[in-house]
Amino acid sequence: MPSLTSSGWAACSTETERALVAGGELYATFFEAPNRRWLEPIEQCADVVTYLDRDPYHYDPGFFVWACEGTALSVSPPFDWGHPRNQRMLIFSKSA
Repeated sequence: MPSLTSSGWAACSTETERALVAGGELYATFFEAPNRRWLEPIEQCADVVTYLDRDPYHYDPGFFVWACEGTALSVSPPFDWGHPRNQRMLIFSKSA
């Protein structure tokens, strides 16, 4: 399954806000970059390299905070859930 582009994530946050009821949550995985200015490819595991500008993408977690600005959504800090390809988990929550 292809990764979402940054514009895709921004659209996703808008649609998630519409779809979730107050108190609802959406769990989403992503590949993490060390910081927002990381331009180099990242070897996430033996068979996955992520990129800033092509699929599969990596993101700085602050990007998701930005994507939720102006919506009723908040996003958790990323956490490890033991994914074998090094994907991290986020929880998007809709306020009451």
